[in-house]
Amino acid sequence: MINFVVCEDNKIILEKNVEIINKTMFNNNINYRIYKFEDYTNDFKNIIYNSDIKIYILDIELNKTSGIDIAREIRKKDLDSIIIISTAYVEYLPLALKNKLMLYDFISKFEDYEENLSKVINNALVQLKYYQEIKKK
Repeated sequence: MINFVVCEDNKIILEKNVEIINKTMFNNNINYRIYKFEDYTNDFKNIIYNSDIKIYILDIELNKTSGIDIAREIRKKDLDSIIIISTAYVEYLPLALKNKLMLYDFISKFEDYEENLSKVINNALVQLKYYQEIKKK
């Protein structure tokens, strides 16, 4: 089971992310669940602390915090899950990389967003499968 954790303060983009995940996962034979958040809440924090495999899709700029701050919190507990940053502000890329948070990818909301996010999710699924196989050995 893979858990997608999407945090996006724009409801339209939040639902677009869910739609992209569903379309992408339709072609994969993997059970999944989607958790949707508009900000970093206590329920979100609780998800970080469970041991399930997760793919996070985080908006870089939220109402009360940033995706970078959330990624920092995730990495304190979870080094295995995938973190994808989604943003309209590509100028934040150097800041995101500087924090050394093992981000999987950084996707612009203005450049082929649906196609790029779908590709990144598919690549992440391959990586997670490979990682799980190594862990079993």
